Amino acid sequence: MYVRWFQGPAFLKLPNSEWPSESVETIQNDPERKKPKILGSFNPDIPCIDPKNFSNWQRLVRITAYCKRFGHNARVSAQDKLELKSGPLQPSEINDAKEFWILKVQSTLIDWKDRYKDLTPFVENDIIRVGGRLKRASLPYDQAHPILLPGNHHISKLIMEEFHEKVCHAGCERTLSESRHEYWIMSGRRIVKKIIKNCLVCRKFRQRPHMADHLMADLPQERVKPFSPPFTVTGVDFFGPFNLKVSRNKSVKAWGAIFTCATVRAIHLEIVESTSAEAFLHALRRFASHHGWPSTIISDNGTSFVGAERLLRELKSLFDSVNQSVPTTLLAELMYGKPYPTMFPIECYTDCNSLYESLKSVKSVSEKRLRLNISSIKELIEAKQITSVNWCSTNRQLADSLTMKGASPKVLRNALQTGILFA
Repeated sequence: MYVRWFQGPAFLKLPNSEWPSESVETIQNDPERKKPKILGSFNPDIPCIDPKNFSNWQRLVRITAYCKRFGHNARVSAQDKLELKSGPLQPSEINDAKEFWILKVQSTLIDWKDRYKDLTPFVENDIIRVGGRLKRASLPYDQAHPILLPGNHHISKLIMEEFHEKVCHAGCERTLSESRHEYWIMSGRRIVKKIIKNCLVCRKFRQRPHMADHLMADLPQERVKPFSPPFTVTGVDFFGPFNLKVSRNKSVKAWGAIFTCATVRAIHLEIVESTSAEAFLHALRRFASHHGWPSTIISDNGTSFVGAERLLRELKSLFDSVNQSVPTTLLAELMYGKPYPTMFPIECYTDCNSLYESLKSVKSVSEKRLRLNISSIKELIEAKQITSVNWCSTNRQLADSLTMKGASPKVLRNALQTGILFA
């Protein structure tokens, strides 16, 4: 027994193949044997507010700010009543709510340093931002280093929808450019295209009739004149009316007159107090003081336009009667009553519908504010590009505003020679 205790059994000195095989009987339901128990903890990060239940970014932010305020007030003791928050939300509370959701969204980014290394991202105050070489540029910090967000998150979609409404349902490039002043959302162009496709307002004003079996006619000569000044051929129409407040308890109706260049699609907006011929002539005179007299004005057969034509022809006859000829470049020829209203006026109907959608929220405003809104919408429409957007930063894109604000003839000539398609 002593030898076996220190040296073990004799078969241990034999090869493994010669060891005896014995089966060990296992006692079932042994009360002395304890069953192993494996325990684990799982703490899912589920916020009290589900962002998927919201369809508006600002509403989500404000509700989150109110919830954070409630939590702050609940933690304040009875002795520190001065620290209680009440009243309207402060900008700091809204910014804290935005930062809360941005951190939640960025927590879903996996291996962002290697995956987005082309953007040279960096972390500042726990927020991932896009790097670059614009630190010395005189730009706002959010614009020089926008916040990086994934494209497959619901909050990214809400933010992009907010910018789409902010630019008055403009196109894909305008919405994407506006959003990158603050956020850099991955696959942003794909998200914007999907938003525009599902947007009811965009679908309403951009729908086109089915023309599978119909061919479009050639563009009229007025629309393809090369190197003609803006508004040489002009389309005009009225839109409205709007309520214009003249005093505290009195408001009158006002209309808008839209002048559209047939060649470069630039526009000019004026406010008229009525739809009479005299009011239209006043608007025409103000238009001419900005852009000069057009050679041709295209309109429908409205009574105001017909009356204005009659007054201009009577004025011309009066000058002719005293042998004072009027230069043809200073007298516009009014064309109305065309048999094809879808072609004449060329752009009035399309632009009027878009402007009406942008201005229909104006119910009762002052004349100064209405004129300011008219000017802002004119700038928004003229900012759209005529040519497709090129990724090369050295190429200057041709837009309506360039032709209105004195672009060099070389820029316009190069754009025309590369093949601009007049839509």
